[in-house]
Amino acid sequence: MIRETTFNFSSVKNALSKKAFNFHCPMCNENEFSIVDGFFRHNMENVLDGNFRIGKRYIPSIVTYCNNCGFMNFHALGQLGLIPKEGEV
Repeated sequence: MIRETTFNFSSVKNALSKKAFNFHCPMCNENEFSIVDGFFRHNMENVLDGNFRIGKRYIPSIVTYCNNCGFMNFHALGQLGLIPKEGEV
């Protein structure tokens, strides 16, 4: 279970920089990105039965988007070292 956390989004920028975050947009080839000021939760399901289960397993992430065309990239917070990875809490 993920503990409630808040942090300054400059820490996101620093974490992305440490992971060599310097690439071109795969859609328009521009290289100017911004960071969405908020978190996303990608819910994970292992059964496709038409039901949506809230509060089960999910991947907390942040999003960067291309300033030119709006293409979005999702980055898992655990892989960036911003929260403990599953099993590390």
